[in-house]
Amino acid sequence: KDIAIPVALKAEVEFTLKRKAESNETTGVPAGPVLAPKAKEAFDKGLQALGAGKIKDAQKYSSEAMTLAPGHPDVLYLQGVVDLNLRNFADAQDVLEKATQIDPTHARAQAALGMALSDQGKYEEAVPVLEKSLELNAGTPNWETQYALAQAEYKLEKYPEAAKTAQAALTSSNGKAPEIELLVAQSLVAT
Repeated sequence: KDIAIPVALKAEVEFTLKRKAESNETTGVPAGPVLAPKAKEAFDKGLQALGAGKIKDAQKYSSEAMTLAPGHPDVLYLQGVVDLNLRNFADAQDVLEKATQIDPTHARAQAALGMALSDQGKYEEAVPVLEKSLELNAGTPNWETQYALAQAEYKLEKYPEAAKTAQAALTSSNGKAPEIELLVAQSLVAT
């Protein structure tokens, strides 16, 4: 049976509860795909090994991360850089193209892809990719990317552009790569 109970109401109040974010939390959608803890650990160890020049260790951790998260742009980037260090330029290009297709705003993957293309002598293809990387990373100049772009411009006989880009790379490097001075000089002489 339906039962009706008469109740005298003076007002109705509706409450909506929303969770308040802590000061150390961000709200909304994360900036990019999130790595699972084990994949993140392998990825971080791979980057550390690369930084220390331990290519075999980096290769091991990269393979582990690829098994755990094969479609993550950071993992693909790591694999591409490992391939670049092993001089597997075609493999690096394939992996880095996947990374940049998944995340076109991944500046480091764009830079590594440009370097892989340059290393194969594909300078026409490398220049726009390297320029895009620099554009995406405009706040922090990356001398290595600038240097790779200057080399590609030089090979394409765009000497004034190469001189300008090489000079910017030399300034950004703070003396870490004196070989850039040679490219600046070669570009100026050719101009």
